Amino acid sequence: MPGKSVFSERRTARSPFLGMLLALGAIALVLGAFLGTLILINRFWPESAITAEEVLNYVLVAGIAGVGLPWLQYRSFRHQHGLYFGASDAQPAGQATPIRPTLTVSAARLAWLLAGAALLVLAFGPLSHLDRLGGWLQDSGLGPLSLRLVEWLIVLGLAGCFLLAGGLSALYQRLRPSKHGQLTGDPQQENQRIWLICLTGSLALSGGLCLVAGFLIRRFL
Repeated sequence: MPGKSVFSERRTARSPFLGMLLALGAIALVLGAFLGTLILINRFWPESAITAEEVLNYVLVAGIAGVGLPWLQYRSFRHQHGLYFGASDAQPAGQATPIRPTLTVSAARLAWLLAGAALLVLAFGPLSHLDRLGGWLQDSGLGPLSLRLVEWLIVLGLAGCFLLAGGLSALYQRLRPSKHGQLTGDPQQENQRIWLICLTGSLALSGGLCLVAGFLIRRFL
């Protein structure tokens, strides 16, 4: 239909502009949080030994943990849910979108996301952890910490997380028989399994982004 094509063209034309606005807004938020944190530290903790580079790294890691991790989890879960239920009969036709979880499940998912975000901040917030990693790599004969080595670490981390998620998923299916001894196809349980697998991948990818941010700060600042 002509009206539909015109609407689609307008929407496509607006996409780069909206993306640019979002990018500018994200940069402004990061700079505002960085400068605001520095002002607070200088005002209330003037004797603190934390450097501007460490503050910037904490801000970036907190942004990835608080915004990037939930967004990656949301997008990957919807995508994997559509792939799984689009190729199986576990969910009735016409229900391609994820089933609304119960209050208990929602609370458990929120707890998992908060725990993952806290883990990212604790693991990648201090730049001293990255310095220790670089020293260990140097002592192990792998050379100094470089962008290529960071890429390999991210790939290995993603592969390890997905192998772990696959193994846990297979174990979960084996230990979850139905009343007749067959594997059940309950959509709620399948949703939860897919959500946990996606959380593993989102957490690993968010950790990789935090690692890249710390590496760039140490390399160029």
